[in-house]
Amino acid sequence: MKQSQLIPALLDGISNVFESLDRTEDSHTGSSCAFRIASAWLAECLRHHPYCNTPVALEAQLPTRVIDVGSGEWRKDVCLLETEGRMTGSYIALSHCWGGNSHARTTTTTLQSYVSKIELNILPKTFADAIQTARQLGIRYLWIDSLCIIQNSPSDWESEASQMGTYYKNALVTISAAHGSNSDAGLFVKRDSLSTRPCLVNIKYGNDWRQAYFYALDTSFQLSRSSLGELKEPLPLYSRAWVLQEQLLSPRTLTYSKFGISWRCQTMRFDERAPLAMKTDDFIKDKPNNIVIFRGDPREVETTIADPTSDHFIHDWGRLVQDYTSRGMTHQTDKLIALSGIASIISSLKSLEYTAGIWNGSHEMLVQGLLWSASKRGPRLLGVAPSWSWASIECEVDWLGHVGGDFHQTASIISIDCSGTAARSQGSITLQSHVRHGIIGSDGTARLVVQTNDSESSPNAISPHWEKQGVISPDEVMPAKTPLLFLEVGTEKVNYTRTDNLVHALVLRHDDEHPGKCLRVGYSTWDESFWKKPTETASELDGMMLTIH
Repeated sequence: MKQSQLIPALLDGISNVFESLDRTEDSHTGSSCAFRIASAWLAECLRHHPYCNTPVALEAQLPTRVIDVGSGEWRKDVCLLETEGRMTGSYIALSHCWGGNSHARTTTTTLQSYVSKIELNILPKTFADAIQTARQLGIRYLWIDSLCIIQNSPSDWESEASQMGTYYKNALVTISAAHGSNSDAGLFVKRDSLSTRPCLVNIKYGNDWRQAYFYALDTSFQLSRSSLGELKEPLPLYSRAWVLQEQLLSPRTLTYSKFGISWRCQTMRFDERAPLAMKTDDFIKDKPNNIVIFRGDPREVETTIADPTSDHFIHDWGRLVQDYTSRGMTHQTDKLIALSGIASIISSLKSLEYTAGIWNGSHEMLVQGLLWSASKRGPRLLGVAPSWSWASIECEVDWLGHVGGDFHQTASIISIDCSGTAARSQGSITLQSHVRHGIIGSDGTARLVVQTNDSESSPNAISPHWEKQGVISPDEVMPAKTPLLFLEVGTEKVNYTRTDNLVHALVLRHDDEHPGKCLRVGYSTWDESFWKKPTETASELDGMMLTIH
């Protein structure tokens, strides 16, 4: 039986390639068979996917520097090409995990020698494999961050890092080194050729007949998810924060995993183990349910910005930030710049103002952007972002403010004054709303207090049942007796079976170094019936205007 009969949904061009493959030679993912499959996927996209083939994608402005791998396989030398922003063409971008034993990188010292020639034997295996892949696909230029950005030049790094989103967006193809935990791992892995040769059978399942693919090493009943089985054990690449925008912005991605190769473009998805043509829109809709979610599953982040015009955009942004901050980042000071490419694209699509990780499409959207909480108390990054931004904290953040519905802003925004670059932002927000007073207790926990006029004595703490009325999540560790302010910013109905709303309040403290200004030091939620009226456990609400920076 012909391969095309086994795989009836294959497109004709790709089917012809699969029929002609000699699988006995397919001993690793860098084999001639694997390259022919990848070339067929690329050709199918270039010839038959109008949505993918914008003029920018086919003839983009080259990055400031690219690696010239030569125009044919006969050329052995590669070099770093400085384009000065004056050249156009097609290029590949590499998405990979940093690290390993190789120290090959462009610095002010190595720049000129790399322009003359880059010795292949100094490159980590992933880089060398990427050069081989570019040559096999017939694409002359390759962009790799550590070779194309001057690593010891702060000015060049910040300028180029701020354009990384554009570089991935304009690349003809992004090679995703998904299985490697560092650059020494390489793209290619050994495998049994039988593991990628599917055999289609019909199986009786209850009263229905279902089709399933059998392999020598695996079985897949869910053809639409057959390429994602490895995500039960998260792939190293998807654990890195910088990779998020590479995932989202690359128009075409050729993924090398420990099981095989797969393809994703704006129109279709392909996988060599069950190479059915699947529409990308269907793949995005076929996201995991809320009970079982594999960390790093591309469907999660692709769904988040699949429709940037959605009314639920700010909710989706909250989920994206949660995913982003859960990933590893070597330099926490990269928090803003590593997401700037995604923000820039969304900003142009939605015509929204973006500052320090927060969207300001409306006052309500801005307030919702403040409703994040730190997963643990940790160091602050106030040189990177203002205290009210999630980018000011060195840990994963939860965005509790986006989980409910029917949000109502209760704080008035008096003024916003922000400035900065893609890497660092500073600024202040002045809000006016109801405020309750609090304090850090002797045990280090934040509490509401009854009296605030006797600074010499320790104010009475809220009674033991406060845990049933509110939840306080501090951002940092503070000394005992630190005075606090709880600033109400909005209410939200989180359970439609209840009549009471949830009150969102920021936890603030006065900044002694900047009189008249406050720092955000936490986030809290309260049962509205408890919050709104004076009781034996809380003082009267005050109306205050506070500036947070």
